[in-house]
Amino acid sequence: MINAQRRKKVLIIRLSSLGDVVLSQVSVEILKKNFDIFFMTKKKYEVIARLNPHIKDTISIKNSSVKEIIKALQKAKEIKPDFILDLQDKVSTKIIRIFLDPFCKRTYVWDAQRIERRKALLLKDFSKIKPVLQRFKEKAFEILEAEEKNLPDVRGEKLLLSAAEEYTPKIYPPKFPQSEKLRKFLESNPEKKIICVAPESQWKTKMWSLKECSLLIKSIEKKGFKVAVVGENKKLFPEIRDGEKFFGELSLEDLIYLISKSSVVVSVDSGIMHIANALSIPCVAVFTSTTPEMGFSPYGKSSIVEYRKLRCRPCSLFGKDYCPNKHHLCSLIPYTKVEREIYRLISK
Repeated sequence: MINAQRRKKVLIIRLSSLGDVVLSQVSVEILKKNFDIFFMTKKKYEVIARLNPHIKDTISIKNSSVKEIIKALQKAKEIKPDFILDLQDKVSTKIIRIFLDPFCKRTYVWDAQRIERRKALLLKDFSKIKPVLQRFKEKAFEILEAEEKNLPDVRGEKLLLSAAEEYTPKIYPPKFPQSEKLRKFLESNPEKKIICVAPESQWKTKMWSLKECSLLIKSIEKKGFKVAVVGENKKLFPEIRDGEKFFGELSLEDLIYLISKSSVVVSVDSGIMHIANALSIPCVAVFTSTTPEMGFSPYGKSSIVEYRKLRCRPCSLFGKDYCPNKHHLCSLIPYTKVEREIYRLISK
C-alpha cells in the first residue's frame, strides 16, 4: 500500500467511444494494486466500469453539455482525486481536469497522436504510430513513477510490462443476461458452439459485405455452430437471413454476456472486437477501410483479415459514411478467408 492510513485516489477519464472505453481498462489493471480507482465515462458505457470489481465508483455523463459537465465536476470534486488520468483529451475533459487541478500538477494526459495519425493517413506511413493500448499503458505507468518512492515494486512491474506486455484490458460480464430471448438462445446451445458475428459499424466504409457475411453464417451453421448476429440497424434483417438476429435488442450488458459465452467472435473494426479481446474470447477481426496500423490492432487470441492490396486503404482515421472512390472494394473480403480463421482459432 502507498500509505498505511489512506490509499491515494486516481480519477480515470474516458468518455467515448465503446472500443476506447474497453481499452482504457488496461489502466485499471496497472493501477489497481496501489490506488483506489474512480472512472468517468458516458452513461451508455458506464456498465463496463460498473462491472469492474477494481473500480471503486463511477461518474457518468449523458453528453458533453455544460449541464452534464457541471454535474460531473461536482461529483469529481467530492472524490478529491490525488491524480487525474485523462485518456480522452477533448474540450470537455480539459474543463474537468483544469477545474480539479488548475496548475496541472496531478494531471496526466495521454498522447492522442492526432497530427501524427493524419500525416500517416496522408503519406500511408504508419511507422510513427503507437497503438492506443500502448499509449494508455504509458500514462498509467507515469502515475506509478510519480509515486515511485512509496512503491518499491514499480521498477519490477515496469520490467514486466516491457518484457512480456502482461497488462491487457479486462472487462467482466454480468452473472446473468437480462434479455429473455438471449437467455433462451444460450440455453438451447449448452455446448458453447456459438459464433457471434458483428458485421455492422456506425461508419458504412467499415462494414463487411453483408453478402459475404450471409454466406459465412450459412456455411458455419452447416458445420453445427449456432450463430448470433448482433448490431443496431434493423434494416440489415433482409440482407442476413440465417442465424439468430439480435439487431437493436441487446443492452451493452447483454452484449458482453453473449460474447463471453461465444466460442469465437467475428467482428469488423469496432468496439465488439475490443470486448472480445478483453474477455479473452478468440476473435476474427475484419478490417475494411481502416487498418490495424492506425493504432487499433487487436491482441490476444485474435486473427486479422483484410484486403491488403488496395492503395486507397486506409481512407480515413475512423471510417466514413461513403467510399471516396465509390467502389468499396475493401469490404469484399471472401467469407472463406474468415471461415478459415475461425476454425484455426478454434483448433488452438
